Amino acid sequence: MENIRVYEERQMKVAQEESQARLRFDTQIARLTHQYVSLYLSYRNVGLIILLLSRLAFESETLTSTRERLRRLENTIQTENANVENLNAQKQVMQEKLAETERTIDKLREGMNELQETLDQETKVVEQMKKVSVKAAKVLDAALKEINSCVSYFGIDQFY
Repeated sequence: MENIRVYEERQMKVAQEESQARLRFDTQIARLTHQYVSLYLSYRNVGLIILLLSRLAFESETLTSTRERLRRLENTIQTENANVENLNAQKQVMQEKLAETERTIDKLREGMNELQETLDQETKVVEQMKKVSVKAAKVLDAALKEINSCVSYFGIDQFY
């Protein structure tokens, strides 16, 4: 939106400058033409006619330079519009890539959640197995102690 406003402001300024330059030029031409005719008819002051002609030439050069500046500004506007279009296209591509990346992240999160649930279940199983193995180890220790007490009681030195 800001680029459009800048563009419109530039266009308005250029149009105003051209309009003002054209108005000044037309006014100056009309004035100079009137003065030229008056002087020509009166044959009084040739120096003034030369001065008016030189002013007319100056105003013509000013109009020409204003038109050249206007042409350069229009070229600049075209270039900037092309740049805006390119940037908008790049923005669209980046937004599409971002959306695709976000979808990929969502899928990975879903997979991670499933894996976390599986890990939690497996961890519970491992904990249960640890409890069973601890109980089995206690039973084994008790059995070994009982065997050792029997071995000591019967006086058997080697047990094979």
